[in-house]
Amino acid sequence: MKVSDVITDCASHARGRVKESFGTQHCVKATRSLATGQISGRPALFVVSRIQMASAEAAASVKQVLDGSGTGNLTDLLREGKTFPGAPAKMPVSGYASVQAGSFVTVAEAGFIDGGRSSSTDAALRAAAAQVAVMLSTQP
Repeated sequence: MKVSDVITDCASHARGRVKESFGTQHCVKATRSLATGQISGRPALFVVSRIQMASAEAAASVKQVLDGSGTGNLTDLLREGKTFPGAPAKMPVSGYASVQAGSFVTVAEAGFIDGGRSSSTDAALRAAAAQVAVMLSTQP
């Protein structure tokens, strides 16, 4: 992990329909992180949000919006100027996954940062994002 923060006003740190969703379904808190790793031997950036909602029902409602195509997202740290040495200026096109566990929704994105092709349909990126989302969804 390279950079992390905790927010309690998810609506002010979101965009699109996700922002609207957080306007009516307020989060308890969200932990946002940037991490690096390797996927298939290539350097990758992981953008992760672990969002705590007031109830499992609220989490399911927000997850449904988060998982929609073109609905926005919780704003990643790079977009808000929180970075680390050697980080890209913005998140590359990335694989996406989310997991709900009770009142928590964990969202992970993984993108290659070596200047090569990075795609939202890349099976390795999607699998890595899913693995991170599952792993972090079990955290206390």
